[in-house]
Amino acid sequence: MPFNVFKRGPHHPPPPPRKTTLDVSDILQGFEFISRWLHEYRPGKEFRIVVSGGTCSVLLLRNRTSTRDIDIYCDDAIQLQDVLAAGRACPNSVHWPVNWINAEMVAYVLNNEGCERLFQNSIAQGIMMYSSTNFKAYAADWRFQLVGKIRRAYDACSDHEPSPKDLYDAVDILHILNVKDGRSQRSSEMKKWYYYGYRMGPREVEYINEAYWQKFGRIGIDEEGKR
Repeated sequence: MPFNVFKRGPHHPPPPPRKTTLDVSDILQGFEFISRWLHEYRPGKEFRIVVSGGTCSVLLLRNRTSTRDIDIYCDDAIQLQDVLAAGRACPNSVHWPVNWINAEMVAYVLNNEGCERLFQNSIAQGIMMYSSTNFKAYAADWRFQLVGKIRRAYDACSDHEPSPKDLYDAVDILHILNVKDGRSQRSSEMKKWYYYGYRMGPREVEYINEAYWQKFGRIGIDEEGKR
């Protein structure tokens, strides 16, 4: 029988499309894989990272179901690179976004004054998102996240491109801090919080207070100068 050049081999279905976001299960699976990889390839070491942004919204605030990536920070550059290497080693079969874990936060922390103690403050805050014997992921200091969210939400609104996710996050984080302290936050104190806290003015306070009032029926930030 002559060879049929058009004969096809076994049919293999195309791989599923790569995901564009990560849900709770994806995030925890990613942390678990990183922990196992570090245990195998960096034995005897304990790793700690700080996580900010959408991952905190998904795992802690529970005000959204997914995020586009996991943004991490560590004040030890070698440990940070090891964690990122573990993330890159994650099998392609999960079909997560290409940069599902990254360290975009590093440039912000290094290039903006007032962020020098972010890592230590986040560890001291003690809100753990994942914990194993060798790998722990902490939520970034709520104060750092709050002033950053307020800045982004306000800027987006000023540019006529509202960012509801940042606004909702800011309101929820502000409420966490208010409940913890048993009072509204004071704008004079918030001006001492990291880079964006220094630059927070009355317009930003008014903007977030309006959103906070809509959800909780009271103001979230006390402007002492307006008494």
